[in-house]
Amino acid sequence: MEPNFLFDLLFVHLFPFAAFFCGVIIADATGLYSKLQRKNVWLMSVPVGLVTTGILISSASIQQSGVIYYGYMASPAKYSIFFGTIMFYGTAAPELFAAVRGRLKDSIDN
Repeated sequence: MEPNFLFDLLFVHLFPFAAFFCGVIIADATGLYSKLQRKNVWLMSVPVGLVTTGILISSASIQQSGVIYYGYMASPAKYSIFFGTIMFYGTAAPELFAAVRGRLKDSIDN
């Protein structure tokens, strides 16, 4: 089956990023990070979203005969599990940002 450009663009690439930011919206609306300013939560979520979502999208793909297949697109159940995982990362964006920042700082100091 030939890849459909619109299908590939929306369901494979854009909707996972939307799912991540839905997780950020959930964290923001519930006040999960009440000690942080809303602006900071959103600013921290951008690099975390680009890195984690990009890693998850590319790690769930294989290329065969020039066509890329994504494992999470095999069934609606796998797609919803993938979405849930990305939304979970969205709710944890400030913590993930702090963890990566701490590791980078430690590696620079040593």
